[in-house]
Amino acid sequence: MKNIAIWVTRYLPPPGPTIPALLLVASIDSVWCLVCGWKVEAGPMLKFLLTCSAALSCLLLVPRYRQDGRVRNTLSSLMVLAVGMALTVILSCLVVSTNAPLADAQLFAMDRLLGFDWELSAHWVRQHPNIHTLFYFAYWGGLTQIWLIPIFLGMTGRSGRTDEFLFLVFFGVLLTIAISAPFPALGPWQFSTDPFPFDPAMLSDYPALRDGSLRLIVLGRTQGLVSMPSYHTMLALFFAYSLRGMGPLFIMAAALNALMIVATPMIGGHYLVDVIAGALCAAALIAGYRHRASIRVTAALSAT
Repeated sequence: MKNIAIWVTRYLPPPGPTIPALLLVASIDSVWCLVCGWKVEAGPMLKFLLTCSAALSCLLLVPRYRQDGRVRNTLSSLMVLAVGMALTVILSCLVVSTNAPLADAQLFAMDRLLGFDWELSAHWVRQHPNIHTLFYFAYWGGLTQIWLIPIFLGMTGRSGRTDEFLFLVFFGVLLTIAISAPFPALGPWQFSTDPFPFDPAMLSDYPALRDGSLRLIVLGRTQGLVSMPSYHTMLALFFAYSLRGMGPLFIMAAALNALMIVATPMIGGHYLVDVIAGALCAAALIAGYRHRASIRVTAALSAT
């Protein structure tokens, strides 16, 4: 019985809600853009990703690879991931355009209650170039894991983990967008007396989306639009969690992603409460998926 339960959770990806949710988001994006006159263009990065996906898909024309479950699982995961990222970027821009009242004052006050001084921390990091470089690499370079992890999981036959990863990444961004809708924020850098610690140019689209002057979404060239909660924090926890139980690989992933979380306030211009909220959201999604998996195991055991 125990072996059956392990086999079910490790090797059989459940017919989860990821694909139906993708279709729902695609429908919302399409109707919203059509009704409100938005335009969407594929940027250079998206074109590159689509070209790579098309090239990789050609492998399925070769019988040897088409019959290999690992190859099929990996390619399908990457395509679902690429499509999901594009659809949620569109949704994020549309939600920002609703121009809800900014919650920066409340978030800034909460940081102060926690004893966190963003300006002081950002200045300290800038005054230590080696640490700043390390944080910058961890914050931006760490995002490559969003492609490397599903490739690793898929090609090593961990289809259950791949399904889990896609679920966490996709529903994580949906939860982030849903929470940010009523609590939009620019970030703590705007309260700084000196603009040196942070370059607000990386958020230049945000005001334009809010005031309606920007009605064009260029995929692959969009900016981070969500402050609360921190999606970087959520991803860091998802990345490390997806490699749990894999010895040195997990240790390296845990170290890199812990560094990503520490770097998030300073490099990403986030409030400390953004990071805390992101960690809580990630924990909730992981617990929800584990509960769903336990139900599947129970059903498999009872069926035998």
